[in-house]
Amino acid sequence: MKHFMLMVLCFGLLSCGSVSTDISNNVPTASTPVITRVDPTTAQAGDEITIIGLGFSIIAVENILHIGASNAAATSYTLLDGMTEGEIEELTFTLPDNITPDTYPIFLTVIDEPSNAATLTITP
Repeated sequence: MKHFMLMVLCFGLLSCGSVSTDISNNVPTASTPVITRVDPTTAQAGDEITIIGLGFSIIAVENILHIGASNAAATSYTLLDGMTEGEIEELTFTLPDNITPDTYPIFLTVIDEPSNAATLTITP
């Protein structure tokens, strides 16, 4: 009987304290997305641009660029290494092929939360 109780006690101790390491990729931050910089500020339809700021989703496609009547989902998300104030994350986008040359106010929506506006010039 002592051996049985000792086995039950050992099993109980071994099963205690297990920790889950599952971390969700979609943790809401309740942070409004902020664009601090667009690089380059002049581009052509089909070009790739980078938006630097904070409050972005780590799931690239949840970050939507609005430019004129067109939209584009981010193609990549990066957490920046040498962070400066307001420049914590960056998103890469490919501009739509059908965008007309002009200067546009652009903004992001991140899981339906709008960002501030920035300016992007599309050239022929």
